[in-house]
Amino acid sequence: RNPNIWDALSSFDFSSVSIDGLLQRECAAQALGAGFTTSLIAGLARYAVTRSLRTTVNWTMAGFLLPSVFSWEFCRFQRREAQKQMEQL
Repeated sequence: RNPNIWDALSSFDFSSVSIDGLLQRECAAQALGAGFTTSLIAGLARYAVTRSLRTTVNWTMAGFLLPSVFSWEFCRFQRREAQKQMEQL
């Protein structure tokens, strides 16, 4: 029998999705901080220029998602590289 989406959801631990569980993960606080800061700056700047709530929300969401993902991936890359260096010693 092939697994389906319900099998995956039943095995998922939703306690790790909480704020406390998320912040305990490596790189999460850094990624969320970068995303929050950038979204605030992008949203305020866009609203000051256009006074349009619709485009402000779009810029704010993009300003959160893109830096968060980039920061998360870069942090994970740095951790992998540090782990490789430690293994070589």
